[in-house]
Amino acid sequence: NITWGGTGKTPVTVKLAGDLLGAGKRVAVLSRGYKRKLKVNGNMIISDGRNILCDVEVAGDEPYMMAEKLKKAVILIGENRHLSAKMAIEKFNVDVLLLDDGFQHWGLVRELDVVCINAKNPFGNGFLIPAGILREPLSALKRAGIIVLTNADRVTGEDLSALKQKLSLVSPAPVVLAKYSVKGVKNVFSGSPVEIDIIKNAVGFSAIGNNENFRDTLITLGLNVKRFYPFMDHKWYVEKDLLKMLADNPESVFITTLKDAVRFRRFQNLPKEKFFYVDIELKITEGEEIWKEKIERFF
Repeated sequence: NITWGGTGKTPVTVKLAGDLLGAGKRVAVLSRGYKRKLKVNGNMIISDGRNILCDVEVAGDEPYMMAEKLKKAVILIGENRHLSAKMAIEKFNVDVLLLDDGFQHWGLVRELDVVCINAKNPFGNGFLIPAGILREPLSALKRAGIIVLTNADRVTGEDLSALKQKLSLVSPAPVVLAKYSVKGVKNVFSGSPVEIDIIKNAVGFSAIGNNENFRDTLITLGLNVKRFYPFMDHKWYVEKDLLKMLADNPESVFITTLKDAVRFRRFQNLPKEKFFYVDIELKITEGEEIWKEKIERFF
């Protein structure tokens, strides 16, 4: 992306990897492992495409989550993604390398740059970090091969048209629209699916790039969100955080994201019947043929 967080890079990566795996390709995702709790020097294999090989504190929340969702993908972490790429090719003979958050990474030449933009807040105030949320000027979008507008279902048609027009002035890349779709609700600890009625009256919480978006998703599901706790992105929960929420809401069940769930699943003193996560996937709602055309070169 060209902004600071909350654009849907990881769901788009999962969607792209899933489509490539479905076409029979061997896929590796190369991640920095941003905000890992336990720093390990060098490059590491998180998943070999069959098994997850380390715990979430070493892997980082997003690589670990992708390893859970993409059972057949190779997942590697390391700041030197050139070395990760070499490892993926030499050890696993992969066909396609995906960089999760790689638009500003110059260590590898890409065949396709997929840029994610949050339609609800595409460019903030238009200023670069630290005055705004832009990592680069909008002119950088001329490097994009395809632009994915996430949260496209949560803005008006008029706003979408204006955003598309603005993008057309700075980039030749085709634009597709996408939304987040709920596949179901699962227990955090067992992974078992549950009926949505179990969480109709729930307390929500998350520590992701766009907490407000997750809260809106819960409301869209028809839940009565009695209270919502937003935390800073990638927060490593300590057990007392969750015990405090339990104490403040003793009769409630709790609902969060999978990215959050992998960060506190290790706690043993929590009532396992009270914690659930929403299983979310990204769907292309307009421009599916463009999407397919762009990625079919890798089939």
